Amino acid sequence: MPLDVDIFFQFIFRSITMILNRTVIHNMNFIPKKRFGQHFLIDKNIADKIVNSANICSDDIVWEIGSGKGILTEKLVNKAKKVVAFEIDRDLAIYLKDKIKNENFILINKDVLKLDWDTIINADEDIKIVANLPYQISSPFLYKIENHISAFDSLVLMIQKEVAERIIAYSNSKKYGKLSLKMQYYFQIERLFNVPPHLFFPSPKVISTVIRLTKKHNFPVVKNIDLFWQIINLAFLHRRKMLRTNISVIFNEDIFREIIRNSPVDLNRRGESLSLEEFITLADYIDKKSRVQEFKLTRKQEENADAIK
Repeated sequence: MPLDVDIFFQFIFRSITMILNRTVIHNMNFIPKKRFGQHFLIDKNIADKIVNSANICSDDIVWEIGSGKGILTEKLVNKAKKVVAFEIDRDLAIYLKDKIKNENFILINKDVLKLDWDTIINADEDIKIVANLPYQISSPFLYKIENHISAFDSLVLMIQKEVAERIIAYSNSKKYGKLSLKMQYYFQIERLFNVPPHLFFPSPKVISTVIRLTKKHNFPVVKNIDLFWQIINLAFLHRRKMLRTNISVIFNEDIFREIIRNSPVDLNRRGESLSLEEFITLADYIDKKSRVQEFKLTRKQEENADAIK
């Protein structure tokens, strides 16, 4: 089989580029820190694909989470009106300040999950997020997005493939759960492409996936949004149990018997079998029939409701 010269030289060029990127990290005397989940993208072609997928124009405000050594940042500042980069690592923050001098670049050297976002979000901004998201903060970060949904237009994220599959999953799937429903309620979701481990330094043990989440112009109509999410939280608290068992804690006994008899959704089903539309139907019916008791999940219960079992 004849050798394709173009493909051969592309391979050589990309290999040299990755070696040089590794060398830059070593020359910084920088050792990736496990506690921050640091795996640096070292392929500039993938960086281009990620940034281009965000469809950034010159009047856009962009947040980047976990800027690392700036492989995405340096491309973002050349496209957007303003780039706000969040980098928890002090050593990398110093490096980025020295590397990127653009006036439209703002660096915040803090933990993005612990920040009060209300102090940094302007009401008139419609923010796009582009990030190689540290794996361990993926779910908490997305739940924080939900709490500030009005501020964000779209997200292009590189995350662990397993988390991407949970976000995209539909009912009757083992990976379907609270995270799937939260994201699908607010966003149109597209799986764009996978990124293999060897394109990072150090190489992670898992494949990464780039997804795009575009906020819906109109969210599905729910009569009582707090009740809706409460039912979903309870439905996945014990995945193997029937809905009637999981949600019974928010009713008194007499009302619950009536709801079981007349519910438009079979409460003998498991939560993982209900679509988003069926959860809305159930929540609207319960809201019409009764005042429910507030039931707040403990932190451990929240983790259980979010886990795949």
